[in-house]
Amino acid sequence: MRYSPRGGRVEVSLGTDGADVRLAVTDEGPGIPAELRERVFESYYRIPGGGGTGSGLGLAIVKETAEAHGARVEVHDGPAGRGTCIVVRFPSVP
Repeated sequence: MRYSPRGGRVEVSLGTDGADVRLAVTDEGPGIPAELRERVFESYYRIPGGGGTGSGLGLAIVKETAEAHGARVEVHDGPAGRGTCIVVRFPSVP
């Protein structure tokens, strides 16, 4: 919610995608440039000029926790190229 504009939406969805369980969080913020998408998972990394406050730990914690559970984390553009969509894919259990 921190990066979405006032009145913007943050959507959380859960579903299946093939054999994976997919958790997605989508916002209407400024987005994350493709060339920085891997860097946002580094502890204390903050996008230059991104504004806002924070320590730069949030996505690093998400990735470490997801991987500890056998999941993987992806960063995509939000719908219509606006905002960001963070997807956590958990492998299904047979």
